[in-house]
Amino acid sequence: MGHNLHLYFNNDLEQLIKKIQSEVEYYGLVGNSTNLTCSLSELGCCQLLLSNYHEAEVIMQFLCNENNFDKFSKVELAFVWRFLGLYSIFEGDIAKSISYYKQSQQNFLKIESFEAEAIMLIEAYRWLYLLCDHHEGIFYVRERLKVISKENKEIREIYYHICDKSQLYKTTALPGKFWKLIFNHTYKNMENDFSTNKPIYLSIPNLFLQLSKLYNQNNKDLINEAAFTLMAHIEQFKHPWYKAFAWMLIGSILSKDDLLKEAKILFQQLMLIENVDLCDEISVKNELLTTFFLPTITKQSFFEDQVNAKKIMYSFQLFNRFTVRHNGTEISMKNLKRKKAEEILIYLLIQPNLQVAKEVLLEELFPEVELKKASNQLYVNIHELNKKLNIQEKGTKSFISIVSKRIIIDVNQIEETDIQVYQKLFSVGSKLWMEDREAAVELYEKAITLYKTEIVPHLLYFSWIDQFRENLKTKQQLMLKKLFYHYQDDSNKERILVYCYDCDETDEFMIKEYLLLLYRQQRFEEAKVIYQQYIKRVNEEFGIEFPTDVRLFIKQGGVFSE
Repeated sequence: MGHNLHLYFNNDLEQLIKKIQSEVEYYGLVGNSTNLTCSLSELGCCQLLLSNYHEAEVIMQFLCNENNFDKFSKVELAFVWRFLGLYSIFEGDIAKSISYYKQSQQNFLKIESFEAEAIMLIEAYRWLYLLCDHHEGIFYVRERLKVISKENKEIREIYYHICDKSQLYKTTALPGKFWKLIFNHTYKNMENDFSTNKPIYLSIPNLFLQLSKLYNQNNKDLINEAAFTLMAHIEQFKHPWYKAFAWMLIGSILSKDDLLKEAKILFQQLMLIENVDLCDEISVKNELLTTFFLPTITKQSFFEDQVNAKKIMYSFQLFNRFTVRHNGTEISMKNLKRKKAEEILIYLLIQPNLQVAKEVLLEELFPEVELKKASNQLYVNIHELNKKLNIQEKGTKSFISIVSKRIIIDVNQIEETDIQVYQKLFSVGSKLWMEDREAAVELYEKAITLYKTEIVPHLLYFSWIDQFRENLKTKQQLMLKKLFYHYQDDSNKERILVYCYDCDETDEFMIKEYLLLLYRQQRFEEAKVIYQQYIKRVNEEFGIEFPTDVRLFIKQGGVFSE
């Protein structure tokens, strides 16, 4: 088992299957159940990508029915969860796929199988995270590849392909270099390369491009043939995203309402994922449309806003003064007729997935209003927000929608939200802290500079925003303490302590360490100022007794007498 990386990334899956099949036979004969389970899982993934679904189904039934998952080792679970993650994609169950890949990643962290882990990571990146714009997954793959690339030259080359150094911590869906790696040929010959010895997934993008080209050339004689060829490949490959886009494109070009209707259903299923752990709003990316389709397809209105409309991007600043910008220009929110509208917008912006159940929002923001009346008020406020934010541009998709009893922000219209960036840096840094301390420190350093103690300060006396502020403060303090103990030099320690002081002037951990550092450097006057400020803050402003353990610490340290 192992050494499959070169075959996998050269898309030589037929040869890879032969290799793994021989491993399966060998491990079966010698009774090595662990390696047999791992090899069967790898084999199942290859069969899925080659559209051999019967073989993949047999493997799935064997792994799930003949074995007890509780008896699997960590090594086996890493491989089995990977297979089930890919299998769930082709079944159209995106929530399960995200969950399975997460479990696979957790188990790979406990073993040293870097080549197999790299294949799993890129597989999730290629067929799941990029296509559904799963920010958490994209961040994790990039940072984890950075760690394991140090152990393997081939992995290092893959890592450099998918990571643009200038935008390492900003999600960029479908980077061109990575698509070249996927399709294994350059863009200039994509339209002509239909080699039959390549996996089917390599020919599908070419067929998309060919159909688009024929449509733009108004080549009616060949359009039908190209459309049905693409449909046949899609039916064989079964990837739900490819099918949704194919049915949309073919339905638009051939004016087939049944395909358009099915495409809309597929997009709904793929876009409106609810209650998925660590999953951002599943959405269709403009980058994917422009990768597959030429921009001159304009005759049909289906999803015109995504193909042709002017791209509207908003950025939101919640640290310090609440600020909304549209394509870089600030929009004033002061002239909203309804004060509650801004509260709804801010409440949605602090949600992990930029969406929330309608019932939850009503309970939080309209606690004393009768349900029917509150629901009506919610609709009115959302309408006002959409009118304000959509700038009345024709074809613009609503910024906020109510779908399946959920209130959802269209993430395709958001360029950046400082709160979301901060929380992602914290989340990914925390995951990497034990595995790659250097990368985690870099992410934490970026996060602590973003943090400000004032978060939409004009919103007062709302429990939900107070709780959110407290949660962010806790995260900031946690990162600062980790960084404080990580650094060994006084210069960095003092810099971190200053951040601690800005975060909370009454933090006992901070005051003790700060005074000790100043005392060690014989900076007694500065220590005295810090000490006196601390007394004032705790004793006068909060009206509580000065902590005796800090008094004792100061006296014992001999910094100065009281």
